[in-house]
Amino acid sequence: MLFVSDDKTYPCFNFGIENDLRVQNHSIRVEMSGAITAPSICLEAIGPAQIRSPLPIAEGTYSLEFVRGGATDFYTLIVTKSTIQIIPVETHFTRPTALRFPRAA
Repeated sequence: MLFVSDDKTYPCFNFGIENDLRVQNHSIRVEMSGAITAPSICLEAIGPAQIRSPLPIAEGTYSLEFVRGGATDFYTLIVTKSTIQIIPVETHFTRPTALRFPRAA
């Protein structure tokens, strides 16, 4: 599951970040326009705008790119049976809250 959130607070917990997610071979690319989408039904809790999307990937090593406003952040994503590891390569606007899951692994 890919989870991305911004750092603002919205009146509904289910505001979205407009995006185009592409998975091809061992490459994952998330293009974000910067637009925030309001939900048709408000989940009454404050929170950030989010992207929540299942990733159709298996074990392996992937390139992970986040694109927004002409800037691209690059990561290496390593998926095993027991862990997911995110390794920053070049970052400009993203800040991972965890570089490994489970965190104690």
